[in-house]
Amino acid sequence: MNYLMLETEIAFYNVCIIMPLAKDLLHPDPEEEKRKCKLKRLVPHPKSYFMDIKCKGCFKITTVFSHAQTVVTCSGCNTVLCRPKGGKCHLTKSFAIRKRLTDAQIKAIQKMDETSATLDDLKAESVSEMIN
Repeated sequence: MNYLMLETEIAFYNVCIIMPLAKDLLHPDPEEEKRKCKLKRLVPHPKSYFMDIKCKGCFKITTVFSHAQTVVTCSGCNTVLCRPKGGKCHLTKSFAIRKRLTDAQIKAIQKMDETSATLDDLKAESVSEMIN
């Protein structure tokens, strides 16, 4: 009787087929990753960022958090640069803006210049470093 059960188990395993996943979990679609919540992404990180705003009146540069919860004014001429609106802060006038890079992004750009690696290579390398 044990012998028969063994044969049926072997027959069962021969019939099983390994199905591939419908989605590639290691290389997700960038547009889909943008739409996801900060905790549901492949590498969890927030959507917020720091930006440099140049005042048109006195040309001073002020660093502002994208989701600032207080009114940010220029240190030189006291004009209001942005106001909080629940999520991201809204700029009051048209100022010169640039998104500020993090230290990790600057290092990645320098590494790409030195080794002529692609962005996908660096992402794969950083994911493998996080796992190990």
